[in-house]
Amino acid sequence: MVNVLGPYIFLLAAASHGQSRRALVLAAQAAVANTVMDQIMPVIKSLGYVMTAVIEDITDTHVENIDVSLYSAECSKGLFGKECSKTCSDHCAGGRHLCHHVTGTCDLGCDPGYQGNLCSQECNDKTWGQNCSQNCDAKCKKNSCNHVTGECYGCVDGYRGRDCNSECHKGFYGEGCNKTCSEHCGGDLNSCHHVNGSCNQGCDPGYTGSLCIQECAKGHYGYTKDKCDQKCTKGHFGKECSKTCSDHCAGGRHLCHHVTGTCDLGCDPGYQGNLCSQECNDKTWGQNCSQKCDAKCKKNSCNHVTGECYGCVDGYRGRDCNIECHKGFYGEGCNKTCSEHCGGNLNSCHHVNGSCNQGCDPGYTGSLCSQACDLGSYGLTEERNA
Repeated sequence: MVNVLGPYIFLLAAASHGQSRRALVLAAQAAVANTVMDQIMPVIKSLGYVMTAVIEDITDTHVENIDVSLYSAECSKGLFGKECSKTCSDHCAGGRHLCHHVTGTCDLGCDPGYQGNLCSQECNDKTWGQNCSQNCDAKCKKNSCNHVTGECYGCVDGYRGRDCNSECHKGFYGEGCNKTCSEHCGGDLNSCHHVNGSCNQGCDPGYTGSLCIQECAKGHYGYTKDKCDQKCTKGHFGKECSKTCSDHCAGGRHLCHHVTGTCDLGCDPGYQGNLCSQECNDKTWGQNCSQKCDAKCKKNSCNHVTGECYGCVDGYRGRDCNIECHKGFYGEGCNKTCSEHCGGNLNSCHHVNGSCNQGCDPGYTGSLCSQACDLGSYGLTEERNA
């Protein structure tokens, strides 16, 4: 029991080595428990143990049964508490070695993203940074962001980037900016709102609705997002019905889409493309340009509608160039005549190059049997001239 005149700061220490008796010492004041300050201080220094406590607002003049513990005055860096058994927080500003040896409080405060006396608590999910003093951006999804960097955990619809402060790229909208503006937005493909996808300049002819994905009733078109009020006559399409359906629509030019002009039944043979305005290339022909010109067509080229060859390779004739030259003729257009000196008969020459199939008449040589043998010589074949 000690007489006190509070509030005072008290120090507790063993009176000497090996003694279990404890003395409550009144700092810088009169004697307590028959021990004075100049007697106890050397003991404190030699033992290295000290405990401070603040006793305030005591009205009674007696203090009994004060429970205290002995703490090391100098823990190693990075440790604190009773017997230095606790580790300073990893999130102390400047490093884990910079904390109070008794309380563990970080000397320089907390690293960004942490709070509390021991810097062990992360900022809540709507704040971040030094002392958790920064608010997550309003465009962060659910106002939630990384407690250290402030980077958003996802963005509200229509925004992107680390802080969600950038609008979606043109042509995209919505959550994660992963939705594509309608291809029927008026003006250009990129003209839709970055949040909800509504077309900024209305719809292309023939479409309606905020997203311009609803098709007007057949025979109508609309240029704004709330109107589909004009009928096109058969054979016309597009804005103000000013365009004419293709002459090459299968079934007739009146059978095309009122908005796009696409032929309802596809294209006539020999034509291709959305509007059936493109001829097949010069090596294909027919329905959907699915037929290939015959290999015996000159340069593999034929009429895009009928498949008729534009000339034949040497030795062939006919519409599709599938017929060999008539006997007695050969070469390009089958307009060359076999040599009259071909052995056997006049018609026995090759339809492509004119070479005589049965050799030459006596006295003639060469692949075409058109060369006379030397005077006094003759040959039955092109190899003999003796």
